[in-house]
Amino acid sequence: MSDFRVLLVEDNPADVFLVEEALRKNQVPYKLARFESGEDALAALDRGIHWENSVAAAPDIVVLDLNTPRMDGLEFLRIVREKPQLRQIPIAVLTSSQSPADRRDANALGAACFIRKPARLQQFLSEVGISLKSLLEGKRAEIHEN
Repeated sequence: MSDFRVLLVEDNPADVFLVEEALRKNQVPYKLARFESGEDALAALDRGIHWENSVAAAPDIVVLDLNTPRMDGLEFLRIVREKPQLRQIPIAVLTSSQSPADRRDANALGAACFIRKPARLQQFLSEVGISLKSLLEGKRAEIHEN
């Protein structure tokens, strides 16, 4: 089984570590490309991302924090959904926001899921890992069915 390509838009190094740990704990094989802002992630998507030993390719999933420098997550989500070549990439919003408006707006813009960052470590590893694994496995199933 080849690794999933995960693009993570997150400016907090501790949360980057936790997302990677959640993927490992849930036995998700992955390659990670991480950007601190939506602006940087969009530029990389436009030029192509190089994953370890593979040619530039779109990610299998984007994990997106809503609160990032220079461009917030909702703006990133809106722009990605406007680009035909990126529109089908599932985007998992991972945020500490408690705002119902953020959830509503993310869903309206086409987020695949909206995950509030759990405060407890084990809960974070479990909930985030299971949610991302489910999205990725669904994506892989779609690819193999066609």
